Amino acid sequence: MHQAFQKKIELDVLSVASEFFPLVKTGGLGDVTGALPGALAPQGVRVRTVLPGYPSVMSALKWSRREGDLVEITEFGHAVRIHQVSIYHNYFFILDCPELYLRSGSPYTAGNGKSWDDNGLRFALLSRVAARLACGLLPDYRRGNLTEGLYIGLDYAKVCFAQKKFS
Repeated sequence: MHQAFQKKIELDVLSVASEFFPLVKTGGLGDVTGALPGALAPQGVRVRTVLPGYPSVMSALKWSRREGDLVEITEFGHAVRIHQVSIYHNYFFILDCPELYLRSGSPYTAGNGKSWDDNGLRFALLSRVAARLACGLLPDYRRGNLTEGLYIGLDYAKVCFAQKKFS
């Protein structure tokens, strides 16, 4: 196990990003999100990143270690498979939705440089699945069942917990 991950985990953080170096990068965002888990691990923080299943990300699955069951859901009329894996000592929820993410070009534009017409839908789906994970509405990869816990250390996230608990 990587030395940085030997400290007891005291906080789980859910990161949501469209880029993560070295899996996918178009600019500085990929550098920052890729560096975040290693920077926080020595403080006892485990970062798990929700990442779209772009071609480079999906090809990295062959080097991954499965951390939980494959979860299949439907969001906005699209079938989504959520791979719970670790790659290069980083933990991920990879959103496998080929019609939205498995495309040539960059994460944001087609090969001709024009933005994908459905970028709003693509990133709404990413955000919606991340919110469901944060509110414990999807299976927890460590136990394989629904959890009351939150994966992000933000005070406003308690609203998600309260809505789930009292609704």
